[in-house]
Amino acid sequence: MTQNISYNQAVTKHTTSSILAGNGGPIEVPAFSTTINGDDDTEHPVTMSSLEIAELTGKRHDNVARDIRTMLESLDLPHLSFEGGYKDLNNQERMCFNLPRDLTETLITGYSIPLRHKVVVRLRELETKAAKPPAFILPDFTNPVVAARAWATEFEGRTLALEIVKERDEKIAKDAPKVKVFNKFIASGGLYGFQEFCTQLSVNQRTIKLWLRDIKWLRVNRWERNPLPTAKAVDDGYCKVISEQNEYGFSQVIKFTEKAKAYVELKAPDHVRKKVDGSHSQAA
Repeated sequence: MTQNISYNQAVTKHTTSSILAGNGGPIEVPAFSTTINGDDDTEHPVTMSSLEIAELTGKRHDNVARDIRTMLESLDLPHLSFEGGYKDLNNQERMCFNLPRDLTETLITGYSIPLRHKVVVRLRELETKAAKPPAFILPDFTNPVVAARAWATEFEGRTLALEIVKERDEKIAKDAPKVKVFNKFIASGGLYGFQEFCTQLSVNQRTIKLWLRDIKWLRVNRWERNPLPTAKAVDDGYCKVISEQNEYGFSQVIKFTEKAKAYVELKAPDHVRKKVDGSHSQAA
């Protein structure tokens, strides 16, 4: 005989679905679980609740729960692993079980063939439902309220997309000078003498010497006539000291790296840079 109880809410870790409970009207029961990811990211199979088993077989839920306890004890399985919960008509917490396919089929082995058949058919329905992806349902555009809400959502989505594209384009434009400098740095691995360095960067030779001395790239005692780099500038990869042969023998000269060019192009103050009118720099 079907247990004549009406439930107003199912509370469980599993998915709920509606069934009919004899003459008790519709009830919400923890029917099955599709996929549940735990802390270990393992997948759990489709399950059927003891409430639905009771409804399908016409048995009292307390009797089905008793049979489940007996089965779990015989299989040496912990009850808590399969327990769920729901609220009865009086809003009281009640316990139910949620069984995977193998335990559901084991439970109903002792039931009559027609009852077993009902449960197996229902299990197959649940598994088929769990395997299907959720259907995409178009809004009812004949309903003005639904249509207005759908268009508003579409407009908000398009507006957000345009804002994202605008922010992206602004960032690209803002970063363009830095990207240009970086590409120059990547493209060339050469070293530059002092005069070539100043020419490529369009900086005044004397003022750049003073500035490089101030930022501790050039030695204080060797910054004017034949500038040589500090140990820090060499260690940081901005400069190198190269021995070159001239009419008097070998001498040490400063060479600047691409890293130095990138830094000066971005950081050099305005008074170091040449004017746009093409005025010539002072001789070193």
